Amino acid sequence: MNMKKQFFLICFLLCIYSLFSVHVYAEIDHNIEGHVRWYINYANYLVEVGRYPDALEYFETAYELSSYSKNIIDALMAKANLLAAYLENPEQALKVYQYLHTKYHQKADVALYRQGFVLYNIGRLKDADEILNKYLSNYPKGRYRYQSEAILTKIKSQIIPKPYIITQRPKVRIRLCRNTEYVYVKTNTNSLICSNSIGCKKKYDIQISNDELMVNNKHNNCHEIKLTSEYPINIISEKYNKTVRGSVIIKLIQGSITVINEVDIEDYLLSVIPSESYPSWPIESLKAQAVAARTYATYQIEHRKEWLYDMVDNAGDQCYGGVEKEHNRTTHAVKSTEGMILTYNNKTILAMYCANNGGFTADVKAIFNLNKKPYLKAQKDSKSIKGKMAKWKRTYSSIQVESALNKIGIYCTKIQNILPESYGPSGRVIKIKITHSKGSNIYRTRPTLCRALNLPDILFDIKKSGQTYYINGRGYGHGVGYSQWGGRYMGDNMNYKDIVSFYYPGTNLEKHWYKLP
Repeated sequence: MNMKKQFFLICFLLCIYSLFSVHVYAEIDHNIEGHVRWYINYANYLVEVGRYPDALEYFETAYELSSYSKNIIDALMAKANLLAAYLENPEQALKVYQYLHTKYHQKADVALYRQGFVLYNIGRLKDADEILNKYLSNYPKGRYRYQSEAILTKIKSQIIPKPYIITQRPKVRIRLCRNTEYVYVKTNTNSLICSNSIGCKKKYDIQISNDELMVNNKHNNCHEIKLTSEYPINIISEKYNKTVRGSVIIKLIQGSITVINEVDIEDYLLSVIPSESYPSWPIESLKAQAVAARTYATYQIEHRKEWLYDMVDNAGDQCYGGVEKEHNRTTHAVKSTEGMILTYNNKTILAMYCANNGGFTADVKAIFNLNKKPYLKAQKDSKSIKGKMAKWKRTYSSIQVESALNKIGIYCTKIQNILPESYGPSGRVIKIKITHSKGSNIYRTRPTLCRALNLPDILFDIKKSGQTYYINGRGYGHGVGYSQWGGRYMGDNMNYKDIVSFYYPGTNLEKHWYKLP
């Protein structure tokens, strides 16, 4: 082909590419994509605080709403990583990686490597060997070539990775606060020992100075300090004041202070149970809550060993009110169930729980699209109907609904109706159909309508009369797993073993550690 023909061919191809690019660009709604980015960022935050199923749903919603390839790829890649690393669902993750590898060339190399990595971690060595060799063949200078070669060496040596399972009484690392400029730490006696200081003191004033931590107005040339005491430690900073057991680690991270409490898991539960339940509840109910909370914490420890912390101290994980919250009845519940956790197939379960399921537990597959958690299924729960938030009502005008949806990036002008599109086995409205002046759209209920209107649960009926929507609902929370109010009323005439067996069917209750000497 002569130069002139080459020139015209290149110009023709550039014109086609330009037209295609303009067309794709025109289809992208930047307002929607801005909100999609919020969904992705919020899902990453949910991972950070340990709310993995919620994060999964937000990644999925971002994928469904987006028309922009970068956002789609980011949502799917994060979803697959979440499934593989934190939700023990590698098969579901592999399907997402395979889809990414086939559909999106921008991340084809990453998706291919991740397939091999996951296959190796679940012991499918032959499949992992095939995929990783394919990666090295297709991407000889790829960013994961060294990791691929290292795994292939292990495969040749028949080295099978072992899951990280806790068999001894662990400590929990709880993130108390972060992004603060100073921390004031004290005890009631001169028993506070600082890792970067000599002797014991009653208090330490820690601030940032010249990109280092300054302790009691003295430079220590350090970025991390550990404070220990045999007595509870009081931590004070901007908008934070809590007294905790165990030790306190103060770290300088990206120009601000993060405070982490490292404490024995049983001492941790002494503050969690009265923060999550009423100490006046039946003792068997409190024991059931202790088992659920201990199991939840153990699962987090097992899946976050590479993190700086295992939990946060609020409802993002479990409420952890500190020493002030401790009560003799909840302390008895913790001590009498010491070391008891729930397992399924010899693994610690993801012990999800909510305030009230409204009379029917939710199926985790229907709510979060999460497979292979048979102990989190839908079933009738008559005891929860007696508790708070078992039933509720909400009323909204059409303008209020439209405005609320617009604020979260669901742009529906002149909404004509909102109807359930699909239900889960518990009767929860998994998806809704919104009909408006430009047509109709189907959305996941929890991240859209439920979030926009701040509804307590998605177990509801919705009816329209004139320009008003009437919502009659039941329950408070996601409805999956243990219902705290249901457990409270079961405790009147059931023991804690039967309570947790009901809410986590098919699981085993096992004692994994004993009292420390």
